[in-house]
Amino acid sequence: MNPDVVFKALANPTRRQILARLKPQVDYVRPVSRRPIGATVTELQRFCGLAQSTVSAHLQILVKADLVALTKVGQVSLYHRNEVTLNRLKEHASRVL
Repeated sequence: MNPDVVFKALANPTRRQILARLKPQVDYVRPVSRRPIGATVTELQRFCGLAQSTVSAHLQILVKADLVALTKVGQVSLYHRNEVTLNRLKEHASRVL
């Protein structure tokens, strides 16, 4: 993990909004879905209210910072948070701040 790259990625409010949207939610009412956890670019586009190309550019930065990972399920690409990197970031911040 490169803290400079990660903090630069987190400096943008839209990217923080995307990370918040990708945070796994525990839902005790509905049965567990068979679909893997994550969101498509289209779902994130609707959530953010931005153009698909803009959301894709933000996702590319988050992937480069290793904050988000991509999983392919058939022809569908699902983006999900990289909790390992986020935990390392928390540890790093607690050490240096």
